[in-house]
Amino acid sequence: MGCSSTKPSMATSVAITGITGTLTVGESAQLLAVATLADGNKSNLTSEVAWQSANPAIAIVATSGVVTAVAVGTVEIRATHQGITGTEQMVVPSVTSVAISGVRNPMAIGDAEQLTATALLSNNLKKNVTTRAAWVPSDAGVFTISAAGVLTAVGKGLTNIRAAYLGAEGSAAGVVDQPGCTYQVSPALVSFYRGAHTSSSTVTTQPGCAWTVTPDVDWLTIRLGGTTTGVGSGNFSYSVPFVDGPLVMEPRVGHAKVRWDTPTAGQNVEVTQTSDCRLASLGPSSHAFGSDGGSGLLFLTVNGAIIGSGSDPWQLMSNVDWISVPGVGHWGFGGNFLDIHFQVSANPGTSPRVGTIIGCDKTVTVTQAGQSGALIR
Repeated sequence: MGCSSTKPSMATSVAITGITGTLTVGESAQLLAVATLADGNKSNLTSEVAWQSANPAIAIVATSGVVTAVAVGTVEIRATHQGITGTEQMVVPSVTSVAISGVRNPMAIGDAEQLTATALLSNNLKKNVTTRAAWVPSDAGVFTISAAGVLTAVGKGLTNIRAAYLGAEGSAAGVVDQPGCTYQVSPALVSFYRGAHTSSSTVTTQPGCAWTVTPDVDWLTIRLGGTTTGVGSGNFSYSVPFVDGPLVMEPRVGHAKVRWDTPTAGQNVEVTQTSDCRLASLGPSSHAFGSDGGSGLLFLTVNGAIIGSGSDPWQLMSNVDWISVPGVGHWGFGGNFLDIHFQVSANPGTSPRVGTIIGCDKTVTVTQAGQSGALIR
C-alpha cells in the first residue's frame, strides 16, 4: 500500500502589522509578520521570519519581532521568509507639546484627582503619556502628585502642575482654596448688542483667597492675565464677537462661571448678546417721490469709526420691494458720515404708496405718488 503526503502551501507575500506611528524614543512594540499563502490562507510567521531594520540608529528589531525606537526619524522595517520580504515604513516622531487635563479647580485639602498627560507628536498624532511623563508640582506644599498622575491637595495656595515628556512640557494651574473666604462678583448681568464688545467684572475677596473663571459657551472669551485662576481681589474681562446672520435674531446667553471652594460654589456673570444694531443717525427721516420714482440719498452715522473691526455693525433693508437699498443682507462695520444711495421704482398704480427703510434702530419713511400725481399727506 502506498502512502501520501500533503505539501505545505508556500507564502506569496509577507505583511508587517503593529506599526502605529505613536512609538516614541525608548518604547517597544510587538510587530507581527503575516504571510499570504498560495492557497489564499494567511499564516502568522512572526517567529519564523528574519527581522531587519534598515537603520538601527533609528529603530532595532529583535528576532521575536519586538521593535524598539532608538531615535527620531523614519526607517524601513523588513521581514523575510523563504526569499519573500515584506516591508513597512516606521516613523519615530518627536514630541512637540504636552497637555494636562483633569485638574479640578479649586480643590479642598485632602481631595485627589487623576490627571491625564497627552503628548502631541510631530506627525500630528496624540499619545496618552500619563504614566510615562515626569510630574512636578511647582509647590509641594500645595499639591503632591504621583508617578501615575494622581494629584492630591495638601495645603492652601495656587501653583502650577507640570508634566514633562521627551523634551516637551505642559503645565496647568491648580488651586487649593482657603476656608472662611467670602466672595462677591460685580457686575453679574451684562448685555451687549450684536457687535464685538469687551467688558469686565470684579471679584472682591480676602488676600490669598483663590477663585477660577471659565466660560460655558464657545463665543465668550475670558481673559485673566493668561490664566483662569485668580488669588485675592481682581478683575477679569470677557469678549464677544460680532453676531452674523439676519437683522432680527433671538438673543444668545452665556456665562462667565466664577467658582471657589468647590466646583459648584460660586457665581455666574450672565452675558446676553442681542441681535440689535445701533446707528447714531440715519436721515433725512422722510423722502417723497413722484410716480416715476428715482434716486434718494441717505446720510448714515455710526457710533464707531473703525471700519471692518466687527464692532458697530449696521445693515439697511426695505420693507417693500419697490425701494432698493444697497447691501441688503450684508453687514457694514463702523464708518462716520456715510452717503447711501437708494432707488425707488416707478409706481404703476394710481394710488400713492408708503415704504420704510430700516437701518438697525432707525427708520426712514418713503412716500411715492401714484399715477394721478397725488402724494400721501
